[in-house]
Amino acid sequence: MIVVFFAPSDGRIIQCDTGPDFEIKADGRPYVEVDQYRGNWDVTHRVVDGALVPIS
Repeated sequence: MIVVFFAPSDGRIIQCDTGPDFEIKADGRPYVEVDQYRGNWDVTHRVVDGALVPIS
């Protein structure tokens, strides 16, 4: 599973991470699953209403 963890207050992406489903859920932070690991999700996207959207 590949996810981005985000700040629920503003949708800012904090970290992109990979791991088994149970480890991601055990982390406790809100996350959105993504299709690829990228180090720059925080620069190009944010989370709005549970969806990953490009920053305009």
